[in-house]
Amino acid sequence: MVLPTLGRSSLGAQLDALGRCQWDHPWEVVVADNSLAGSARPAVARWVRQDVPIRWVDASQRTGRSSAVNAGARAAEGLWLVTCDDDDIVAPEFVAAVGRAFLAGAESVAFNLNVRAINPPATWMSVDHAQMQDRRPMYRGLPALWGCSGIGRAVFLGLGGYDEELPYAEDLDFTLRYHEAGLSEPAWVEQALIHYRLPATWRSNFRKGRGRADAAQRLTRKHPASGYPPLRRPASEAVVVVRTMLRGVRCCGSPSRRLRNAGDLGYSWQRLRQSLAAHSRWGGRRT
Repeated sequence: MVLPTLGRSSLGAQLDALGRCQWDHPWEVVVADNSLAGSARPAVARWVRQDVPIRWVDASQRTGRSSAVNAGARAAEGLWLVTCDDDDIVAPEFVAAVGRAFLAGAESVAFNLNVRAINPPATWMSVDHAQMQDRRPMYRGLPALWGCSGIGRAVFLGLGGYDEELPYAEDLDFTLRYHEAGLSEPAWVEQALIHYRLPATWRSNFRKGRGRADAAQRLTRKHPASGYPPLRRPASEAVVVVRTMLRGVRCCGSPSRRLRNAGDLGYSWQRLRQSLAAHSRWGGRRT
């Protein structure tokens, strides 16, 4: 069990939830601390399970979730890796359900996420993740391995782990590389095994939208067939920003639509910045 963290206050609740998990096979918890001050140490010290070892790993060499997961994967000792975030809440049957899928021969495991249990309606209604309640996650027509998933440790490390250059969507890049390597389709556990937390503020959704735009450009460079639209001239991207802002004014009475619009605005704003930078580099030529 690899748990990347910045030592946020929510880590304690996640560790308490993991402490309630039961499985009749050995398993461990690796807390990969991406903070500079070792902020996760106090929460790790409060772990009370004697039959499940827990280890704190210094993952501060490079900032980012990808780096933390990679550090935790290298430090782990088990055959399989399962990852989740420090602000989610795992279900009591989480470890056993994923473990059974591995014992049945799975090379990787995807599972359902409950986005409604710990998020207010305005938050989960604002994002497409609400469909995870009932459907298998897909990306570009391929069964996806989200950041919260399971995979054989040797497979993960053999593929190079997560791309630490990506500021966002490292799991989508990994999904593409996993399938390009010809590996078997991830096993699907329909049971909702994680209460998944979504960004709940205008600012966090705007920031996430900017991250999506950055990741889209980097994924396009790595995987030209990934399907993201090319950048247009700055004037055209600016029109999209203005339209998105106007749409935000019209939906100000709906909390869920306002949050969705914040993500859209962050995405279009970052595309405008990217277009301006590319336009400047190429001396005014269309990119």
